[in-house]
Amino acid sequence: MDIDRVKKVKIALIRRGWNQGDLADSLGISQSYLSLLLKGRKEAPWIWKRIDEELGITGTGKGAGET
Repeated sequence: MDIDRVKKVKIALIRRGWNQGDLADSLGISQSYLSLLLKGRKEAPWIWKRIDEELGITGTGKGAGET
């Protein structure tokens, strides 16, 4: 799990006034699945890419689980 990336996601959510449920809805996934991703319990590089795009996060490098 990339702790810095998770921090960037959480900061971006706060700036938008969103919670995990809002982000999950915009991505078409469940909030519980998003939570597992943010905790590093699931790997889905394609979702990390979509998270970055949705929140406008740049310079995060590889997603959690990417090699």
